[in-house]
Amino acid sequence: MRFFLALPLFASWLLASAVCRADDGPAPSPPASPPAETPPPTHVWYGYQTLATDAAALALLVPAAENANSPAQQGFEVGSLVLYTAAAPLVHFSHGHVGKGFADLGLRVGLPAVGGLVGGGLVAALPRPDCNNPANGTQTACQPFGLLSEVVFGAVLGVAVGVVGAVTFDAAVLGREDVSREPPRPAAAPAIARIAPTFSVVPEAQGGSRTSFGVVGTF
Repeated sequence: MRFFLALPLFASWLLASAVCRADDGPAPSPPASPPAETPPPTHVWYGYQTLATDAAALALLVPAAENANSPAQQGFEVGSLVLYTAAAPLVHFSHGHVGKGFADLGLRVGLPAVGGLVGGGLVAALPRPDCNNPANGTQTACQPFGLLSEVVFGAVLGVAVGVVGAVTFDAAVLGREDVSREPPRPAAAPAIARIAPTFSVVPEAQGGSRTSFGVVGTF
């Protein structure tokens, strides 16, 4: 008789447990945050660094001109040539652009050489005056080595144009790079110091117990 009276109560308890379990299902997971977008690279111009080295190379020509016909002149001229040729490619190397460095080196050597050949060739191709005419006896080309001096002047002018072109192209075109910007990282949570008391009771082998108190800290 008691079994039959307890049966409805047991069935009700099972039904209530099933309903509670159904309601206590797994909580929905929060939506995943979208991946952080990588910002576009930033265009950076560092041509002012190559211009600074070229300005230093040009500045060495001033003491070279002041110390003309002296051993110091050759030292200043060699220093200026080395700075012009090697300093700017080293700037590109320091930025990780090895290809640009070698391209700049070839440009700084090749462009003045081509300019010198073109300038000297144009002067040599100009029509020459008739040196047999006494009226043209005062012309530079009619003097000894006159034609050679004019060709050298044209070559020097062509070299100067080539140097200016190489320096300008280097600073304006080669002296640029793209620098990637990383998305900002979330700030780390600040560390929290925690201090908690401890209490323990350890039974002794001879009987009785040993009580200990303490403090545990997390920093």
